[in-house]
Amino acid sequence: MRNNIIQKNIGDVNKALLLSGGLDSSTVYSVLSKKTNHKLETITFLNPDENYDDLDKLIENQNINNEKINFDDIELSHVKILNLFAQPHNSFTSLAIKKICSVLKSKNFKVALTGLGGDELFLGYNKYFEFLSSKFKIKKLLYFGFKDIDLPLLCKSKNFWKFIKDKNYKDWIEANFFRNKNLTPIENLVIDELNLFMPNSRCITNDVASMSESIELRSCFLDINILKWILKFDLNEIQKLGRKNILKKYYFELNNNQNKLSNKKAPFRILPNTKNLINPQLRDIFKNIFPTLSFDDSFKSKENLNALELLRIF
Repeated sequence: MRNNIIQKNIGDVNKALLLSGGLDSSTVYSVLSKKTNHKLETITFLNPDENYDDLDKLIENQNINNEKINFDDIELSHVKILNLFAQPHNSFTSLAIKKICSVLKSKNFKVALTGLGGDELFLGYNKYFEFLSSKFKIKKLLYFGFKDIDLPLLCKSKNFWKFIKDKNYKDWIEANFFRNKNLTPIENLVIDELNLFMPNSRCITNDVASMSESIELRSCFLDINILKWILKFDLNEIQKLGRKNILKKYYFELNNNQNKLSNKKAPFRILPNTKNLINPQLRDIFKNIFPTLSFDDSFKSKENLNALELLRIF
């Protein structure tokens, strides 16, 4: 991990780090701060749902050069997203990335490092663990009885629970998602993230938004050598270690168990709640994909935004 993070920092151009205060970007900062002779420039997007007290303490204690961008500085407009991607897309997060890169561009930065990939490689998402809970198993039994239902899809979004009973949706699922029956649920989940969701969703959001401002984003954990290292181990055993515990152990070793971690979630996600802002676009996307299913206002929830983003891919 150390060697690959250092490699991402190679280059004779001005570079910055997107520092959220979460585990991924904090690990990147910890590695680079010990290997560079100059101060790292960092930038933070302030999500109103997060607490940044610990990050502020870290910045003050280590005298980190940091600039903050407020949520209110971004105009949330689905028209802006459509203009950015030139196709239906519901990622308001892209507007946050674009704003960050716009600020970096104005300061003559060419490259920005990120912690993207940490959740995928080190099992940071709830879905990697939820299906093991009694609550999940009981809910699955009540919804589907003893039918063989695809666990990775049920773990991805709450919409799958509602839609999967519809024949049209079921046919669509079977046509687009292929499973290796010899793999365990956690193995299929990780493969889904790396093979499907990451390149078709998260990487597109980051790359299109950053390139529109002529900034190169380098994801420190999206590296073939780190992936090969992870896949040497049994993913089922890594799951038993707990959420991102490999990365947590490395972070605390880097900091001699002294630095407290800040917010648990990376704050580059925007979830607008304005009905008139978001529903028209989502309704159009939904109807184009599933003309026989009805669209209702409950689809503007966080979970359904995730599902609709997946529908857009296909």
